[in-house]
Amino acid sequence: MQINGTVFHHYSELGKGLRVEETQEAQPKRTSANISAGTEGDTVSISEEGRSMAVAQAQGGTAAASGSEEDSSSAEDQLIERIKKQIQKLQEEIKTLQNDMTLSDEEKAKQLQMKQSELMQLQTQLQKAQEEQLKAQGLSLGGGTRAQGFGNSLSK
Repeated sequence: MQINGTVFHHYSELGKGLRVEETQEAQPKRTSANISAGTEGDTVSISEEGRSMAVAQAQGGTAAASGSEEDSSSAEDQLIERIKKQIQKLQEEIKTLQNDMTLSDEEKAKQLQMKQSELMQLQTQLQKAQEEQLKAQGLSLGGGTRAQGFGNSLSK
């Protein structure tokens, strides 16, 4: 176990608590300030969707910490609205593509398949975001509140 840079070794047996065996200084964390210029790390690229989800989660986290659920739900509402707009835009693109006479049937089918696949992914994201919003509001997917402490007659 490590607490504030000090390593504690603990042993537990019935009737005994934790005891400090020895202390050692922990190795400092690697940060950009102490990594030499010659070493390279991994390069990570985050999609626009990932960034917006991170912002939504960060806003939700600060709202929960401050005790304000309105900020959290508005961030979730914004995410849901953004996904709905993307779905609407994609549906319009699909309609335009279906009516496009300049493309060959093969090219049109290929592009339609890609757009429909993207549409399905967005619809899945929308469903998950709506489920998370319901969970945050304390509601079940059926629209009611969750029963706590009760089982059904079949579980006994």
